[in-house]
Amino acid sequence: MVQSDFGALLVLDRDEGRLGECALALVRLGVHALYANDLHEAALLARQEGRRLRAALLPSSASLRQIDESLEALAPHTRIQPASVALTGARPADADVDALRERGLRWCLWDARDAAELRFLATLVVWEGSDSELRIEPRVPVSLRASVTVAGRSRPARVLDLTTAGAFLELDSPPAPGRSLGVEIELPSGPVALVAHVRWARAAAEPGPPERPSGIGVEFGPPRPAEARALRTAMAQGMARYELR
Repeated sequence: MVQSDFGALLVLDRDEGRLGECALALVRLGVHALYANDLHEAALLARQEGRRLRAALLPSSASLRQIDESLEALAPHTRIQPASVALTGARPADADVDALRERGLRWCLWDARDAAELRFLATLVVWEGSDSELRIEPRVPVSLRASVTVAGRSRPARVLDLTTAGAFLELDSPPAPGRSLGVEIELPSGPVALVAHVRWARAAAEPGPPERPSGIGVEFGPPRPAEARALRTAMAQGMARYELR
């Protein structure tokens, strides 16, 4: 899901200059990211962009005072709020993490492993700052075994992102868009069998970063309540890495 359709992310580098490459990477990944290397420049962007700015990404080295100053400067002009601010970098001390949570911050990415994680963090906080009528569930990165059944033939697959409405399934020789198929996903709580429709397909893997494997984006038929609960539980487990703690 391309969250930049719903607003922009401000990458506020403070004074360290550590997030410039991060901002460029996000732009290359399709995130609408704006960059400021100090609070004065960020405040100018906030006035120019207004409520199109829905989230902010700050370095984890920012002090509590700097984070407070950033929110005071940005919040009056934008949709940026504590829950739509994320930190990235090395994990701060436990006392600072506790203080950040008390301020309402929720999201982080300590020691990012790849560009896909960074993109998900950015889309997650933009989702947090989106209007209620635009709040489509974010696609949560997961790695779950699955099988796909098309015309009575089953093949192994892997779920790489997930919502209660759909998923991306990595598999070779993917079926064409428009096909209906059966999907069984091995969730931590047990297997869930769903009917799905192929919305788009990537016939061959594409180099990254991030690498894009061959596979299909599918939309599920409406899951039953128990299935929806199981999917939400798996999503919550996938999001745990990004929770501020």
